[in-house]
Amino acid sequence: MRRNGLKNGLLMTTSFMTMVLGYSRRAYAGCTPLPGPSSAYICTGAPGVPTSYAFYGTDVSVLAAAPTVFYNDGPYGPADQILIEGDGYLDFESQGSVYLYSYYQFGVRVNHLGSGYAAGDITITTTYAAPSLGVDWGIEGYLGGIGAFHYGTGNIDMDLSSRVTGYMSGVTSIHYGTGDIDISVGSATPGEADGTISATGTFASDHGIEAYHNGTGAITITLNGDVEADGGDAVHAVSWVNGTGITVNLGDGDVEGEVVGIFANQIGTSGGVSITATSPTEPGEVTGQYGDGILAINSGADGITIETGEGSITGGAAAGVQTYADGIVALDYGTGGIDIVVNDSDVTGDRMG
Repeated sequence: MRRNGLKNGLLMTTSFMTMVLGYSRRAYAGCTPLPGPSSAYICTGAPGVPTSYAFYGTDVSVLAAAPTVFYNDGPYGPADQILIEGDGYLDFESQGSVYLYSYYQFGVRVNHLGSGYAAGDITITTTYAAPSLGVDWGIEGYLGGIGAFHYGTGNIDMDLSSRVTGYMSGVTSIHYGTGDIDISVGSATPGEADGTISATGTFASDHGIEAYHNGTGAITITLNGDVEADGGDAVHAVSWVNGTGITVNLGDGDVEGEVVGIFANQIGTSGGVSITATSPTEPGEVTGQYGDGILAINSGADGITIETGEGSITGGAAAGVQTYADGIVALDYGTGGIDIVVNDSDVTGDRMG
């Protein structure tokens, strides 16, 4: 991952639209309020000028419209490139040719303050643009490309079709309250551009997508784009005591982790783990280099269900290394049992399939 900002010589116009609804109208450096009763702002930035933006309030909506280039590679200290924090409905959207980068923190971070504040969802949407003008458009950060943290009542919804890259994680989503986590990568429509999520860190804790539910609700992850982790798991989902289940649906995306491809752990006694990889068009592949292809652990009442299609599931793929990893591992400590259906997949492991 780049940690040196933009390349010299990039000349372009940038625009950045934000809408902040609630609280009183506030002044933000470099942002011009729009006429009207709502708190709407237009913010502009230019390549070569470090920027860092924070938006606070109730019902905050931020739109990064193409072309946008904002980066923070040192002078602003340990800041997220864009921070949205408050209550009610918190929304971030990037459209097409958008590049956001933070040297220290998240490219985009959204915090819902939670208890004692207005309920509402966190919604994050990104759309794809092909590289142009010397820029590989996307969202980057050291802690992660995108981080979403909910402390109250409401869902976390992400629909990501752009490039999202981080060092310690590609995407981090943590719910401490009541509501579901739903992360979708890429498009289910054949021929449409897919998102890519990656973590470039080399530690086992550096995951491509990491989703943790520490409150009450379910985790659903749908993959029609590629997810990769150079140090940890490509997908790492954990549902704690009051969590109600984990579902991972693999479409035409390829998933590759330096450790495990897909890791799902339902710790709570309600719910279970469901993993499907049955795309009829372009079946994705799941690979764990030094760990299992799929590792599912469940303590809930609904058991573990795994179904594969034509894509391969591989564990212990690292060449020339004895990893003792398997293609699929399912460990059920609850009361629902284990149901594994392998249709036309090649399921292989260093030790066994």
